[in-house]
Amino acid sequence: MRRFTILLAASLLVGTPAFAQVEIGTKIGGTLAFTSSESYVYIGVPGVGTSLIMPSLYVTFMAARSFMVEPQVLLQFSGETDEANFSGVLQLGYLFTPGTSGSLYAAANGGWVNLGGDFKSGLLGGGLGYRLLAGTGAAVRVEGSYRRYLCDGCSLNEVILAIGVGGVF
Repeated sequence: MRRFTILLAASLLVGTPAFAQVEIGTKIGGTLAFTSSESYVYIGVPGVGTSLIMPSLYVTFMAARSFMVEPQVLLQFSGETDEANFSGVLQLGYLFTPGTSGSLYAAANGGWVNLGGDFKSGLLGGGLGYRLLAGTGAAVRVEGSYRRYLCDGCSLNEVILAIGVGGVF
């Protein structure tokens, strides 16, 4: 968690002057989570991946013409159970055709998930997507990705299909 916070802060501080665009949005979609013995399907509106169905918010900073820095976070607290769920993922992406209204992109991500203290794990993954600028103030994304959770002995994997909608500033 500490490493993620340091990486996130460094990426925001180092790249801030160069950001030409900022996109803020959420994703909807489905997740196939599986281990060596079980599999589960989750559908989230909003939310997908990051921590198995919980809502998430992303902020994309265009750090250079083709390079995206994208923190994705969620925080959920239940007063009934006194449990807090947290997920933080930093995704780095590369747009193949920047400056056009639509671009294919590749991304790599890593982060941390804490689900009420019952499940804590780091995660690593990557994916492919398509980002379409809809006018001057909106973006729509279609993304497919894979994530591997790094907890001891859990062997948890995710395959994620998502649609993202965001405002572009």
